[in-house]
Amino acid sequence: MTRDKNLTTGGKLLADAVLIEARGPWKIHCSESERTVQVQTTDYHPGILKPTQHDFRLFTDMASE
Repeated sequence: MTRDKNLTTGGKLLADAVLIEARGPWKIHCSESERTVQVQTTDYHPGILKPTQHDFRLFTDMASE
């Protein structure tokens, strides 16, 4: 996953982010206004990750191998 400044929110969740899943150290939020998924981790502090559609395709390919 590319960690580009344009793909992160600088460590802050979007104002309309809704928690959709909390599993272990991961919290996954969804923002309707930006139509994005944001991933927050409590294990270390990389900021908020905003995976792209391409990232999700890669994840799906890895899971189906």
